[in-house]
Amino acid sequence: MPLLTTVLLPYQNLAPTSTVRGAVSDCTSYRFPVAAAQLRHGWNSAGLEVSSTFNAFNRTLPMRYIWITFVALVVLMLGVFELHKPQSAGNSQNEPNREQPPVQSAVWTSNRAATPHPDSVVRFAMRQLGTNYCYAGNTPATGFDCSGFVQYVFGRFKVEMPHSTGLLISVGKPIARTQARPGDIVVFTGTAASSTTPGHAGIVVSEPGEPLRFIHSSSARRESGVKISQVEGTDYERRFMNIRRVL
Repeated sequence: MPLLTTVLLPYQNLAPTSTVRGAVSDCTSYRFPVAAAQLRHGWNSAGLEVSSTFNAFNRTLPMRYIWITFVALVVLMLGVFELHKPQSAGNSQNEPNREQPPVQSAVWTSNRAATPHPDSVVRFAMRQLGTNYCYAGNTPATGFDCSGFVQYVFGRFKVEMPHSTGLLISVGKPIARTQARPGDIVVFTGTAASSTTPGHAGIVVSEPGEPLRFIHSSSARRESGVKISQVEGTDYERRFMNIRRVL
């Protein structure tokens, strides 16, 4: 009997007093089914509470991750902003004044050296006196035609000239005949009486106010090759077209 009382005694807390009928010695007065039902009810209630808590935690878990990610991004952006933040005006005043180098504008330069002196061009042209005439030639070894001679002389001083009298009429700028000086280019028409287009060219060697003289490579039958001729009093007077200044 004491043994049974000891075994059943813990269930007295689970069952209310109304469920116990009779004295302790009356074993049949304890309603074990009621105690077992109450015990199952307690476990079920506890299970429901745990399940509800777990479900609530599952619902709040994604939001926690979202908030943690948001806070991390905000901290990261603040750190990047601080790294790229410009120095304050107070710090810039304490720094020494660093002068910026001047900005150089783009300037086009020609592919020739410094402009040669006209007298140097004339002296070099004079050194070619006596070189034979050669159609389409532009070197002393082969001989010169008129435009090839002009091209060779100016090319010596890195001044490009076309190998064509039709193009020589447009180089440089036009100059009045009375203002022609050494180093200018003189252009004439062809030898035909009806010619009105450029057909011959040479380099002026006379000074302003003097009769116009020029050095050129002539194809004349009597005296061909590089020589000096005069405009006034010759057929070149009729054929004269223009003076071009390139130096």
